[in-house]
Formats: sequence, C-alpha cells, structure tokens
Amino acid sequence: MESTTNIKKSFVWTAISGILYACISFCIPMMTRWALDEKQAGILSAGFLIASQLLPLGLFSVRTFQVSERGQAFSFGDYMTFRMLSSFLMLLVGVIWMLLGGDHGQKTALLGLWIAFKWIEAFSDLFEGYYQKQGVFYLAGRMMTLQYLGCLTSYGLLLFTTKNVVMAMLGMDVFFALCVFAGNPLVLAHCNLIKEQDRSGQTACFGHLLAWLYRPRLRQEIVLLFSMCLPACLNTFLLMYVDNCSKFAMEALGDYEAYYAFQALFMSVFAINLFASFFLKTFLKTSADLYEQQDNKGLLSLLQKQALLIGLLTVLGIGGGQAVGLWILSKLYHCDLMCYRVELCVLLVAGGINAINSMLLNLLIIMRLQKQCLLFTSICALLSFLVLPLLSTRFSHAFLGASLGYLLAVSMLFVFYTFATMHRLWQRKKPVTFI
Repeated sequence: MESTTNIKKSFVWTAISGILYACISFCIPMMTRWALDEKQAGILSAGFLIASQLLPLGLFSVRTFQVSERGQAFSFGDYMTFRMLSSFLMLLVGVIWMLLGGDHGQKTALLGLWIAFKWIEAFSDLFEGYYQKQGVFYLAGRMMTLQYLGCLTSYGLLLFTTKNVVMAMLGMDVFFALCVFAGNPLVLAHCNLIKEQDRSGQTACFGHLLAWLYRPRLRQEIVLLFSMCLPACLNTFLLMYVDNCSKFAMEALGDYEAYYAFQALFMSVFAINLFASFFLKTFLKTSADLYEQQDNKGLLSLLQKQALLIGLLTVLGIGGGQAVGLWILSKLYHCDLMCYRVELCVLLVAGGINAINSMLLNLLIIMRLQKQCLLFTSICALLSFLVLPLLSTRFSHAFLGASLGYLLAVSMLFVFYTFATMHRLWQRKKPVTFI
C-alpha cells in the first residue's frame, strides 16, 4: 500500500510529467513551424498521429492488469517478455504501414522515428507500472519529467542549430532510449526495487541486472496474458482510431499545410477532454460504489451532474474559442485560423460529446461490459473508416467535412454507450428512476 506521503508526491510528479508529455504533441510541431515551415510541421504531425495509433499495440492494455495484480502469477520478467513481443508487433505493423505508404523520403523517415519514439514509450510504461505496483509511483513521475523535458530540450536545440527535422528527431529518440533502457535500471538498482528472488540469484552488479531485465522468458503465462488483455487492447486501438479518424481523413488529402492547421484547430478537442478528465477520475470510485450498492437514482444523478459540468466546459470553450481562442492558436502555430469559427464550434461540441463518452465508458467497464464496448467501438470505427474520407472531400472545405465527420463518429458512440448503460440499469433489481 502506498503511503499518504508517497501518494502526494506521486500526484505532484504525475501532474508535472503529464503536462510535459502533452507538450510533446503540442510543442514539437509548433517549434518545427517556427524553425522551418508549415509543410514539414504538418508531415511531422502526421507521423506522430500514425505512431500514436500504433502505440496501443505496444502497450496491449497490460498496465492496469500489471498494477492491480495481487498474486505472484506473473513476474516482472514475464511482463518484460510480453512487452518485447507486443512492441515487436507494433514495429512490424509500423514497417508494413511505411511500406504501403509508397514514400521513401523524409515523410517515411519521420514516421519511422516517431514509431521508434512510441516503441520506447511502450517500455517506459512497463517500468512506470512496476514503480506504481511497488508503491513508489513518484519515482516514475520523476523519471517521466526528466525524459520528456529532455526530449523537448534536445529536439529544440538540434532543430534550431541544424535546421534538420530528421536529425532533431533522431537525437530526441536517442536521449529517450538512454533514459528508459539505462536510467530506469539505475533507479531500480539504486532503490533496491528488484528483489533478489526476482533476479533469479543474480548479484547486484548493474550489468547482471541489465542482462536479467532484457532476457526473454518464454513461459505459458505469456499466452495467458495475451488472452486476458486482447479485448481491452483492441478496444483501445479502435477508440483511438475513432478519435483520430478526422485527422486521418485530412492527412490522406496530402496537403500538409492544411493538415497542420487542422491539427492546431483540433487542440480545442484535446483541451475539453483534458479538463473533463480531472473530475471524471475523481468521481470514478463514487460511481463504482453507487453501482455496487444498486443505487440507480444516485448513479443517474451523478451522471447528470458530470454531463452538466462537461456541457458547461463545452459552452465556455465555444465562447472562449470565438473570443480569443482562435487568435491564440493562430499566433502559437503561426497560421491563420480565424476563418474557421464554424469548424471550431463543431469540434468543440464533438469534444464535449466525446468527454461524455469517456464518462459512460468508465461506467460500462464498472458494469463489466467490455465485450459490448468492443462491439460498439468496432461498428463506429468501421463507419468512420467508410464515411470520413467522403465527408472530407464532398464539402466545399475539407475542414468542415472532417469536423462534421468526427461529430458524427462520437455521436454514434454516444448513442451506443447510452443505450447499453440504460439497458443494464433497467435490468437491475431496483427500477431506474429518471426524476
């Protein structure tokens, strides 16, 4: 059990590292635009989008299982072996993606470097889960703060000195890899967090520890982990696609200056979800308790309050976006976004609906309806794949079509999630009270 002091330190360091992690997607394209031009910034953003879409394959939704496991059925070595396999799958899909792209120039090089970055991030997540399980999650926060601050700094220095985005990305990847693959073992050894029995009798020598950490262990438990985590992995992958479907539609048009501007406009959706997540996480335990107590009236009341808060955030976002938000984004990203007021409103409404979807998804997981969630997400992802390219080309401006397509995708998911939630509550012993 993590002590109160450690929990406070974990919260502070997690908040700092979380902000820096968000800056990776926010600041790197922005710095690229300042140093070079919109086209290269757009190509870089497109590579980040694809690599982020592949990340769930590397993570394979093992983190929650790793942290919550109470027994000793799986060792850290098992999790490391499984992460090696899942990250190899991620790399394999990434290579296939690059080969199918048919471009072997700068675009492919940047995509490969972003995939490498996300591959390293998958291993970072494994160490973070181990710190959390040992009750010292603040150490993970400190490591992440060092990693992401160093990544931003190394990228910025190399970019503005060499004026070469590929060299800047390569330097950032090398720094990140050193932090994750050598820095974390140093912390583990220094804090004596790897127990002797976990090292299979190896001495405390740092070289032996590295050899133990990265030695594959092929056991039957690896297959069990795969079968237990596969549904959640697929759901996460498809949910990310639904979130990114409008960006993929814009990227497919091949106009990277326009894609860069759309990415800047889409930051408004990120802001809505970021602020909504603060209280959604806070009320997660309360929702679970109310469901366990079969207090349908209390649970519906809590859902309504959260939905109202999200609605208020959305309205404030629309007002602030129309007043100063577009001007601020235009200045930060060095592109003119003032003519996209309608598109901003559509994206903010979609962001609000998506935040409500996150609230409902949390509840559906509490209800243990993961398979139904996977079915709903699969339907929405398929429809998005078919419809978004049409909408982004049929409208007079691709921005409006992509924005409306994203609104349609999250609205479909909202209908499915709402139906599943109400149907499960209706089946409970106590009747659902809507008043």
